[in-house]
Amino acid sequence: MIEELFTEALRWYNLPWSLMLVLVVLYWIIAVLGIVDLDFLDFLGFDLDVDADVDVDADVDVDANPGAGAFAGLLEFIHLGSLPLMVVVSGLVICAWAMALIGNFYLNSANSGVIGFVVSFAVAIPGLIISSLALWPVAVFYKRLEDKTDGNLTMIGRTCRVRSDRVDAHFGQAEVSTPEGPLVINVRSASESGPLLAGDSALIISEDSQRMLYTVRKITNELTKI
Repeated sequence: MIEELFTEALRWYNLPWSLMLVLVVLYWIIAVLGIVDLDFLDFLGFDLDVDADVDVDADVDVDANPGAGAFAGLLEFIHLGSLPLMVVVSGLVICAWAMALIGNFYLNSANSGVIGFVVSFAVAIPGLIISSLALWPVAVFYKRLEDKTDGNLTMIGRTCRVRSDRVDAHFGQAEVSTPEGPLVINVRSASESGPLLAGDSALIISEDSQRMLYTVRKITNELTKI
């Protein structure tokens, strides 16, 4: 079974999805290790501001351009804007990869290159649907967490401890204690603070509520906690 899985995954018409799956797995490994965080694409220039774009499209352009409304609806359907981009991409890649392998295994027993190519890329649409359904509970949980952070839990003025290997102006994660338990948040260092290292204590001084991103400043005296 494992041998058949690897054989199918390495066929040239399934290989694009397999390579994307490898990249997704590598991303989550380094994310768990704290090397990058969920919005590291901002550092590479992919700051999409999906929430704002969807709202503008929905409120302004729908009547004048039905295509814009359909596109905004698609973004909402796949949870792009409700969830970090890499979570959405990961869900799509995993679903499409699995469907490509299953589809070619049962529908392309002759290993036809043409049929294999068609099946592998036709799975993108049903992959979006299955991915959206699979990520729906995650989106609900993420929204509740965002509401809790924005509403009932004031983060500014709290102290946190750096969880990633470092925190600088481009990426970083930290852990903050809350009544419900430890909460991991995405943080950036203030310009006057400089980079922080794993284990350093920091003070949360501002927040970007749209991106759930917090700016922190290094503290050296534990008595500074608020």
